[in-house]
Order: sequence, then C-alpha cells, then structure tokens
Amino acid sequence: MEPEAGNTAKTDWRMGIVNPSRVTLLNPIAQNFRQLVEKLWALFQLPSKQAITRPESMSTVTRDEFETVKELLMSAARYAESANRGLERLEAAQERTQANLDRLSASMGEMSARFELAQNRTQAQLDALTVRVDVVSSRVDAFVSASQHYFTKHGESIEQLKGISENLSGILSYLVRKEQQQ
Repeated sequence: MEPEAGNTAKTDWRMGIVNPSRVTLLNPIAQNFRQLVEKLWALFQLPSKQAITRPESMSTVTRDEFETVKELLMSAARYAESANRGLERLEAAQERTQANLDRLSASMGEMSARFELAQNRTQAQLDALTVRVDVVSSRVDAFVSASQHYFTKHGESIEQLKGISENLSGILSYLVRKEQQQ
C-alpha cells in the first residue's frame, strides 16, 4: 500500500512503511527523530521501501532482531511523545508569554495615554502660569514706571523746596541781622 503524496512520516509509520527521507524537519526534535530512524535503517540494513511492502521478498528476521527493533521503535515513539509534550509545554509557555506581552502592550498604551494627558495638563497649567506671570510682570513694570515718575516729579519739587527753604533762610537771616542792628 503506497502512501499518498504529501503525507508526513507519522502517516508512513502507521502504514508500516519506514522511509526517513519523508520526516518533515519542523524542529530540532524532529531532526533528532529522523537521525534515529536513519540509524535504525542503516543498523538493520533494511531493504528498500518496495521490499518492505512485499512480504515475499523480505529476508528472514530473527525474533531477537525483531524484539530489538520493536524496543528501539517503542523508545523512539516514547521520545517523540516526550518531545511533543515538551513542545506543547513550550507552546503553552509561548502563549502565556504572548498574552503577557499583549497585556504589557495594553498597559504601556494606557500609561502612554495617561502620560500624554498629564503632559497636556501640565502644559496647560504652565501656559496659564506664564500668562499670570506676564500679567504680574506688566503690573510690576507699570508700578516701577509710575514710582519712578513720582520720584522724579517729587524729586524736582523737593529740589525747588530746598531752594525756597534756602532763600527763606537767607531772608530770615537778613531780617534777624537787620533787627539786631536797629
């Protein structure tokens, strides 16, 4: 019975046809399994696939050889099952990791949105503060300008008053001397 084209090595094993070239190299475990089958093939010097499928052309195999092959195949099957369980655990771990990465990505997206919102709020507060500082600064500038104007104006008045005071002082001194002379 010839396997259909495209069947994997697993199908070939179920049909009793051993052909290591049909093992698909999906991962290192499958490659190790292929090497094991090739070693078995070479160890027992099995005839071609056509010879295996035709019992009349098979050479005689002793019971011990048959048991050895049977044990090796069972060992290979256990190894393959163990490898499959390992792959299933690895796939489950990979799925958990991907779920964690998805959650982390969503969390990072939320954090980014929150950060952007906080940054926008901070920028708005900074802009409002800048406006207030500008208002206060313009008020201070106006106060300083008015103060300088008043100081200048009063300074001139003070100078005039000092001049008047000196004149009055001089007049008073003159009048006091004139009265003393009389």
